[in-house]
Amino acid sequence: MFRSLLLLSTDRPKVQRLFTGALFPEHINKALHQFSVRHNLKSSVWVPKVAFDYALKDYGVYILPSASLCNILMINDNDMQKGEMFLENKDHILVNAYQTSNCTFFENFTKYLVHQAAPDLHKNSGRKELFMFPVDAETGVSITSPTVINRLKEIQRRNNLKSNYWIKYKGPDKRETYYNAQLTQYPGRFNPVWSSNYIPRTYTGQRFPESTRRLMQDRAAHYGYVSRVWITLHEAYNIFQTKFRPEMANEGPVITTNYFTGGLDATSYYCTDQFEESELIFPTSQEISFAVSGVYVPSDKMRGFPVLYAISLGVEKAKNSLEVSPGPSRLGADTSMAEAQRHREFKEYTATYDHLSLFGVPTSLQEPILRANLGVTLRRECILRGFSTRHFISTRKIIECGFRVKSGEQGIVGKGHPSHLWGQAWLESDVWFNFSQLEEPIVALQLLHRPPTHLFTSQPLHGSHALNCCRLQILRDFPTSYWVPEWIIILSRWRLNPGATGVSYNAQPQGGASFFSFGTVLYNVAEIQNVSESDIRFVLNYRPADEQGRPYLRGARALMCIRALERQYTSPLWICLEAQSNHFLESCKLRPWEGGERPTALRRGALKSPPFVVVARRHFVNEEELVFSEGETLRDFLTVTPPSDQPSTKARRSAEFYVTRSFFKQPPQFTPNVLTSVAPYETLEEEEWE
Repeated sequence: MFRSLLLLSTDRPKVQRLFTGALFPEHINKALHQFSVRHNLKSSVWVPKVAFDYALKDYGVYILPSASLCNILMINDNDMQKGEMFLENKDHILVNAYQTSNCTFFENFTKYLVHQAAPDLHKNSGRKELFMFPVDAETGVSITSPTVINRLKEIQRRNNLKSNYWIKYKGPDKRETYYNAQLTQYPGRFNPVWSSNYIPRTYTGQRFPESTRRLMQDRAAHYGYVSRVWITLHEAYNIFQTKFRPEMANEGPVITTNYFTGGLDATSYYCTDQFEESELIFPTSQEISFAVSGVYVPSDKMRGFPVLYAISLGVEKAKNSLEVSPGPSRLGADTSMAEAQRHREFKEYTATYDHLSLFGVPTSLQEPILRANLGVTLRRECILRGFSTRHFISTRKIIECGFRVKSGEQGIVGKGHPSHLWGQAWLESDVWFNFSQLEEPIVALQLLHRPPTHLFTSQPLHGSHALNCCRLQILRDFPTSYWVPEWIIILSRWRLNPGATGVSYNAQPQGGASFFSFGTVLYNVAEIQNVSESDIRFVLNYRPADEQGRPYLRGARALMCIRALERQYTSPLWICLEAQSNHFLESCKLRPWEGGERPTALRRGALKSPPFVVVARRHFVNEEELVFSEGETLRDFLTVTPPSDQPSTKARRSAEFYVTRSFFKQPPQFTPNVLTSVAPYETLEEEEWE
């Protein structure tokens, strides 16, 4: 329905509005309501005084001699708003419709409105036609076609439609079709006055999505809500410690959205006007902006922001405890000292959020992302909510790692940069949660600062098993964050401590995303008895590479490290024999075994043929195992590039190029004399254990 008619039907006098139907900001609405109560004014409609001299001159209405005029410039909302004008053309003096000669005329004036786009069209029209002038609901421009106007007026009269807003629709035959806004599910959303003035927000100032906003606008128009702040029951009960007004507890339907949880949970929102003492404890959007900027706001309005509440409360206690001296100068000096202390505390508090951190985002990308709107939004939420950490995690990482968010916690929607969703789509925004909003914030900090790492691949663990490793690191207080699969411990003939606790790991099923299986159980290095510090340093520093300097990573690196630790290699160069020519194979042979090596426990799978590492039917051998004819060296057959400890991005991308599934689909054919020439692979899949 037409919004003004709905507001007129409500029995809540606190909803103040202009005679044209426009709404006031929250703090102006509150001041006007108090003014009307103080002067016993029974109308909620206000008219600018200057309008009687110009726009209303021909209507024969006037202001009563005993009228009490309200000057908006004199409205002082807790010393926060002085001299702000909300009306155009300096129309800052208002008069209540109850103190005019025709109160009913102003309370129903919206029926007389004619759009500015066509005032001359109705210059000589009768008053009856002024009441029924159709308006395009999408653009707010009046419809000027006489044929269309007559037809729409006929439809409106026949169907008893009270709304003057019409929606234009072009059918398949490109003919324009109009239907009345009153026939839609949410008719009030097509009112341009209402849509431009009522913008719902959370108690920290975050805006709702368009679809949810329209539902809230419909609820606000139907029940006459003034407050733009909408909160959840968890926030009302636990943060603001208030409860429903009995007469408003059953106002529905309830509006539910998962916008601020990133799809993790659906949350119901209620307007703060439905709760007790809403005018005293819930801040307006303007008060929130002032509080974030460091302006003093009374502590009663800061109840939902713990740190700001403590700062404001401390200042108020300091002011109340001042000993008032006979001279006013002493009191002013003491008050200034209290304000200076408040500014100092606020500055120290906000400085902790100058450098935020995004979990799972590369360091090189965090700075440009935080410089955009996301950084401003996160810092604002930190100041208001008083988070104990400066680290944030997105909902995608929460799902990936298996974290759980505390009940009732709402995230922060960060816009301004697109995010990639699992390699399938791009999102315009993402939802972020602070570590303190998680059920296990200590585990999250452990995962950030001491991430569990595979000892033989130097790759951090991911997913739920990484979370379980962090839990065990905290529980057992391990001095290291390096983990080893059980099968490597068996192959290396290492022994576990009695009662050693590991983390179970379910290997990826066939066709999964993992190229190499870690095994079934992961153990921390601190749980191994007979491993020496020199062995750990050797594994961490040993980086096998091919003759072109491209490193082997993940599974291939782990197997080569095991073989190098067994046979005490010092060279990181590994040769793929299937990629070499027959002349190379005829000119070299394996060095004789001299003993002294530490043989592995099992002779099967990739390590079944020492000194080779067999991966995906290819044989890799270290250069120290090759012996050439007299006068020949490996450099005579290969162009060897010294491996780098930190290969360049180009080298890594080149190595990643070879990691394709087509390699495993078409294995080379082995013959004694002719070997298929293929490029070595940076990451290879381990064969299944027999």
